[in-house]
Amino acid sequence: MRRTLRRKPALDASAAPGEDLEAMPGERQSPDASAEQAERVRLLHRLLAQLDDDKREVFVLAELEGLTAIEIAEALESNPNTIASRLRAARREFEAALERATREDEALEGGVEARRAR
Repeated sequence: MRRTLRRKPALDASAAPGEDLEAMPGERQSPDASAEQAERVRLLHRLLAQLDDDKREVFVLAELEGLTAIEIAEALESNPNTIASRLRAARREFEAALERATREDEALEGGVEARRAR
């Protein structure tokens, strides 16, 4: 049921008629918005690649698929406590990797700005 709801998002009632909704599948985005979204996807894949297989599997099922730890444990035929532990560790590692990537991007942007100022 959750997967179905995710595939068929409800219209945002607070959005004005004709307002560009980035969340709407099939809607055209500006080239800048498309490029930004593609960069976010590349970053997500890069961060996920840093997790070991067990943590990545649990993280994706929980955070991207929206499954609970109990549902993941049933799907993977594993102990729910093991799944919860892996998920905590995966979230911690993902957040740390995201923080590092953000700092690296800010440092790169700072270098570009300094070169432009010359």
